[in-house]
Amino acid sequence: MKEETYQLIYTSQATSLLSVDQLREIDQKATFYNPIHDITGILLYAEGLFSSKLQGRFLGVLEGSFKALEKLVRIIQKDGRHFNLVVLYMGLREHRDYIRWRLGYRKKENKNDIISLDEFFDIDLLFAENDLEKEQYLSQFIYFENYGNSMSGA
Repeated sequence: MKEETYQLIYTSQATSLLSVDQLREIDQKATFYNPIHDITGILLYAEGLFSSKLQGRFLGVLEGSFKALEKLVRIIQKDGRHFNLVVLYMGLREHRDYIRWRLGYRKKENKNDIISLDEFFDIDLLFAENDLEKEQYLSQFIYFENYGNSMSGA
């Protein structure tokens, strides 16, 4: 009997700006761990201004069995590279939105390359009742999945 699929969405703040090597380490561990536990999804990391301060933020969308996601969240919570992990959503899904695991990132390339993360991590837009607002917000994930810097997959 196939287990039910759940989706978990979370956000957290990086303890410091992460190097590409640090992101590569996260990606390598997840690329090994997630398929073994039948977990798919995407992890986005972006650097920019958030509440007028330069920082790194994570936004993760994970899919798998309830038990597998629960265990992975406990592992993620212990990871010292971030803090303030907030689960935004956990619910049953009819199907997966992601067929594999992928990490996308946007690093600050130079001092003039600073983006505003206020809208990127505007949690209210994730739960917007207006379909257009929600579609615009979710389009960021599609952008990263298709075009953003990526370490996992093609």
